[in-house]
Amino acid sequence: MIELSLIRSARAAKDDRRCDGHHLVHWIRGGGGEIENQVLLCHRHHWLVHEGEWQIVRTDDGGLMPIGPTINFGAPDQAKIE
Repeated sequence: MIELSLIRSARAAKDDRRCDGHHLVHWIRGGGGEIENQVLLCHRHHWLVHEGEWQIVRTDDGGLMPIGPTINFGAPDQAKIE
């Protein structure tokens, strides 16, 4: 399942020392250091969140849901071509 693989890879789940702490709501957006605002991610998935435009949000029932980057289909933006 993408949810489990994004949030914690099987390898990282065996050894939490290989995980990075990630703030679900960044401090610049009002997030704090409380444990409820943090999740453990393996290095690869932490990179995907910060550099690959993935997001992880907490659902109303307390679960975690990954949101993939937005992909736009259609004609290319002419300004970027020129």
